[in-house]
Amino acid sequence: MKKYIAFLLLAIFSSLSFANETSSFKTATGQIITIGDSLDDLIAKTAQSPAGLKTTEWKSEGSESVSALSYEYIIGQTVYTITVVKDKILKIEWRFRT
Repeated sequence: MKKYIAFLLLAIFSSLSFANETSSFKTATGQIITIGDSLDDLIAKTAQSPAGLKTTEWKSEGSESVSALSYEYIIGQTVYTITVVKDKILKIEWRFRT
């Protein structure tokens, strides 16, 4: 019974996709995008259209919510989600493409 439960938990957790945060990533053209870069830098350095775009809310410590844009880029087998607030990159997440 214990082996069955362990196998079931392993199957559940192995199928989940977790996003990881990073401070930079390399584009398909070899350019480096980092937190703090501008939206113009992102557009110029990626040289590709985003695979997805959505509007979310961003809350920073001690301030009100502001509108944020999340751009999704697929590079190889990795999906990068870049969150931009007031034309600055504030967050970069990555996950393996499923």
